[in-house]
Amino acid sequence: MSETPHPSPASDPEFVSELTGNQEVMHAFLISMLPGVADVDDILQRTNLVLWEKRSQFQAGTSFKSWALAVAYWEARAWMSERKRGDWLVVDDELAKQIISRIESQHQTSANAATTALRACLGKLRDVDRRLILSHHQHGKSLKACSLIFKRSPASLSVTLVRIRTALRICIKSLDAVEEARS
Repeated sequence: MSETPHPSPASDPEFVSELTGNQEVMHAFLISMLPGVADVDDILQRTNLVLWEKRSQFQAGTSFKSWALAVAYWEARAWMSERKRGDWLVVDDELAKQIISRIESQHQTSANAATTALRACLGKLRDVDRRLILSHHQHGKSLKACSLIFKRSPASLSVTLVRIRTALRICIKSLDAVEEARS
Protein backbone atom coordinates (compact mmCIF):
# COMPACT_ATOMS: atom_id res chain seq x y z
CA MET A 1 0.00 0.00 0.00
CA SER A 2 1.57 3.28 -1.06
CA GLU A 3 1.38 6.38 1.07
CA THR A 4 -0.02 9.63 -0.20
CA PRO A 5 2.78 12.18 -0.51
CA HIS A 6 2.65 14.62 2.36
CA PRO A 7 2.77 18.34 1.58
CA SER A 8 5.28 20.56 3.28
CA PRO A 9 4.52 21.12 6.96
CA ALA A 10 4.03 24.83 6.28
CA SER A 11 0.94 24.08 4.18
CA ASP A 12 -0.83 21.97 6.83
CA PRO A 13 -1.98 24.94 8.97
CA GLU A 14 -3.42 26.61 5.85
CA PHE A 15 -5.18 23.38 4.90
CA VAL A 16 -6.57 22.95 8.42
CA SER A 17 -7.83 26.53 8.33
CA GLU A 18 -9.65 25.91 5.03
CA LEU A 19 -11.00 22.59 6.26
CA THR A 20 -12.36 23.96 9.53
CA GLY A 21 -13.66 27.11 7.85
CA ASN A 22 -15.82 25.07 5.47
CA GLN A 23 -17.41 22.62 7.94
CA GLU A 24 -20.76 24.44 8.04
CA VAL A 25 -20.98 24.61 4.26
CA MET A 26 -20.18 20.90 3.85
CA HIS A 27 -22.66 19.98 6.59
CA ALA A 28 -25.43 22.05 4.97
CA PHE A 29 -24.64 20.53 1.59
CA LEU A 30 -24.82 16.98 2.96
CA ILE A 31 -28.13 17.74 4.68
CA SER A 32 -29.48 19.06 1.36
CA MET A 33 -28.40 15.83 -0.34
CA LEU A 34 -29.61 13.52 2.42
CA PRO A 35 -32.54 15.21 4.20
CA GLY A 36 -33.60 13.41 7.35
CA VAL A 37 -30.58 11.10 7.41
CA ALA A 38 -29.16 10.71 10.90
CA ASP A 39 -25.71 9.74 9.59
CA VAL A 40 -24.91 13.14 8.05
CA ASP A 41 -22.33 13.87 10.78
CA ASP A 42 -20.66 10.52 10.09
CA ILE A 43 -20.57 11.25 6.36
CA LEU A 44 -19.06 14.67 7.10
CA GLN A 45 -16.41 12.97 9.22
CA ARG A 46 -15.65 10.54 6.38
CA THR A 47 -15.42 13.51 4.02
CA ASN A 48 -12.97 15.21 6.38
CA LEU A 49 -10.81 12.09 6.48
CA VAL A 50 -10.76 11.82 2.69
CA LEU A 51 -9.92 15.51 2.36
CA TRP A 52 -7.08 15.11 4.87
CA GLU A 53 -5.74 12.00 3.14
CA LYS A 54 -5.86 13.76 -0.24
CA ARG A 55 -4.62 17.16 0.95
CA SER A 56 -1.51 16.91 -1.21
CA GLN A 57 -3.78 16.74 -4.26
CA PHE A 58 -5.42 20.09 -3.53
CA GLN A 59 -4.23 22.72 -6.00
CA ALA A 60 -3.35 25.98 -4.24
CA GLY A 61 -5.11 28.93 -5.84
CA THR A 62 -8.24 26.93 -6.67
CA SER A 63 -11.48 26.92 -4.68
CA PHE A 64 -11.10 24.74 -1.61
CA LYS A 65 -14.85 24.93 -1.06
CA SER A 66 -15.62 23.50 -4.53
CA TRP A 67 -13.13 20.70 -4.03
CA ALA A 68 -14.46 19.89 -0.55
CA LEU A 69 -18.09 19.91 -1.72
CA ALA A 70 -17.23 17.61 -4.61
CA VAL A 71 -15.63 15.16 -2.17
CA ALA A 72 -18.68 15.46 0.13
CA TYR A 73 -20.91 14.69 -2.86
CA TRP A 74 -19.01 11.50 -3.66
CA GLU A 75 -18.90 10.45 -0.01
CA ALA A 76 -22.68 10.88 0.22
CA ARG A 77 -23.11 8.81 -2.96
CA ALA A 78 -20.79 6.12 -1.54
CA TRP A 79 -22.80 6.08 1.70
CA MET A 80 -26.04 5.65 -0.28
CA SER A 81 -24.48 2.89 -2.34
CA GLU A 82 -23.33 1.06 0.80
CA ARG A 83 -26.90 1.07 2.07
CA LYS A 84 -28.14 -0.23 -1.31
CA ARG A 85 -31.55 1.24 -0.76
CA GLY A 86 -33.68 1.62 -3.82
CA ASP A 87 -35.80 4.41 -2.40
CA TRP A 88 -33.01 7.01 -2.25
CA LEU A 89 -33.57 10.18 -4.14
CA VAL A 90 -30.33 10.24 -6.10
CA VAL A 91 -29.10 13.69 -6.99
CA ASP A 92 -27.63 13.66 -10.47
CA ASP A 93 -24.22 15.21 -11.14
CA GLU A 94 -25.64 18.33 -12.83
CA LEU A 95 -27.98 19.07 -9.93
CA ALA A 96 -25.12 18.56 -7.46
CA LYS A 97 -23.02 21.08 -9.43
CA GLN A 98 -25.89 23.57 -9.30
CA ILE A 99 -26.26 23.09 -5.54
CA ILE A 100 -22.52 23.55 -5.04
CA SER A 101 -22.56 26.68 -7.20
CA ARG A 102 -25.50 28.16 -5.28
CA ILE A 103 -23.89 27.42 -1.89
CA GLU A 104 -20.66 29.06 -3.05
CA SER A 105 -22.40 32.19 -4.32
CA GLN A 106 -24.44 32.56 -1.11
CA HIS A 107 -21.34 32.26 1.02
CA GLN A 108 -19.41 34.62 -1.26
CA THR A 109 -22.18 37.20 -0.90
CA SER A 110 -22.13 36.90 2.88
CA ALA A 111 -18.31 37.05 2.90
CA ASN A 112 -18.45 40.23 0.78
CA ALA A 113 -20.96 41.78 3.19
CA ALA A 114 -18.75 40.87 6.15
CA THR A 115 -15.69 42.35 4.43
CA THR A 116 -17.60 45.57 3.67
CA ALA A 117 -18.77 45.82 7.29
CA LEU A 118 -15.25 45.16 8.58
CA ARG A 119 -13.82 47.89 6.34
CA ALA A 120 -16.47 50.36 7.50
CA CYS A 121 -15.78 49.53 11.14
CA LEU A 122 -12.02 49.74 10.68
CA GLY A 123 -12.59 53.22 9.28
CA LYS A 124 -14.29 54.23 12.54
CA LEU A 125 -11.27 53.28 14.67
CA ARG A 126 -8.71 55.76 15.87
CA ASP A 127 -5.73 55.82 13.49
CA VAL A 128 -3.35 54.29 16.04
CA ASP A 129 -5.80 51.45 16.81
CA ARG A 130 -6.34 50.74 13.11
CA ARG A 131 -2.57 50.66 12.47
CA LEU A 132 -2.09 48.30 15.44
CA ILE A 133 -4.76 45.80 14.43
CA LEU A 134 -3.66 45.83 10.79
CA SER A 135 0.00 45.44 11.75
CA HIS A 136 -0.79 42.46 13.94
CA HIS A 137 -3.49 40.69 11.91
CA GLN A 138 -3.10 41.74 8.28
CA HIS A 139 0.67 41.99 8.20
CA GLY A 140 1.26 39.16 10.67
CA LYS A 141 3.56 41.06 13.02
CA SER A 142 4.05 39.48 16.43
CA LEU A 143 3.18 41.32 19.62
CA LYS A 144 6.91 41.71 20.24
CA ALA A 145 7.42 43.33 16.82
CA CYS A 146 4.38 45.56 17.36
CA SER A 147 5.71 46.58 20.78
CA LEU A 148 8.84 47.95 19.10
CA ILE A 149 6.78 49.86 16.52
CA PHE A 150 4.21 51.25 18.98
CA LYS A 151 6.66 51.63 21.90
CA ARG A 152 4.40 49.73 24.31
CA SER A 153 4.76 46.44 26.13
CA PRO A 154 3.41 43.28 24.46
CA ALA A 155 1.06 42.79 27.44
CA SER A 156 -0.51 46.23 27.04
CA LEU A 157 -0.83 45.71 23.28
CA SER A 158 -2.57 42.40 23.92
CA VAL A 159 -5.15 44.13 26.12
CA THR A 160 -5.60 46.86 23.52
CA LEU A 161 -6.09 44.29 20.75
CA VAL A 162 -8.83 42.58 22.78
CA ARG A 163 -10.53 45.96 23.24
CA ILE A 164 -10.24 46.77 19.50
CA ARG A 165 -11.57 43.35 18.45
CA THR A 166 -14.53 43.77 20.81
CA ALA A 167 -15.28 47.21 19.36
CA LEU A 168 -15.07 45.80 15.83
CA ARG A 169 -17.37 42.89 16.70
CA ILE A 170 -19.98 45.26 18.18
CA CYS A 171 -19.71 47.60 15.18
CA ILE A 172 -20.10 44.76 12.66
CA LYS A 173 -23.12 43.34 14.52
CA SER A 174 -24.76 46.75 14.56
CA LEU A 175 -24.14 47.21 10.83
CA ASP A 176 -25.57 43.72 10.21
CA ALA A 177 -28.67 44.63 12.24
CA VAL A 178 -29.14 47.83 10.24
CA GLU A 179 -28.76 45.89 6.97
CA GLU A 180 -31.28 43.26 8.10
CA ALA A 181 -33.76 45.99 9.03
CA ARG A 182 -33.45 47.42 5.50
CA SER A 183 -34.12 44.04 3.88
